[in-house]
Amino acid sequence: MNRTDSGAKVSVRGGNTRARAILEHIQEEAADKPVIPVTEANKVSDAGLFSDEEMIIDEILSLDPDDMTPLSALQNLSRWKKALSGK
Repeated sequence: MNRTDSGAKVSVRGGNTRARAILEHIQEEAADKPVIPVTEANKVSDAGLFSDEEMIIDEILSLDPDDMTPLSALQNLSRWKKALSGK
């Protein structure tokens, strides 16, 4: 019993060498081609796992406004605006 790259079991009985040769050929060809082609839509960004928007939302949700001074609140707003505008 052989296993493919995906872990599927493939059974080729010992006496059938042609079937074994075909199976090996198919497996070699499949190893060179990705199952899911890489496109711009599914490419992993070099910037990181989370977008700026997600990071800012997470930061906002973790803040306690009662513990902030007006100055620190304005500083946070300014920093978030710069991050979101790309400046």
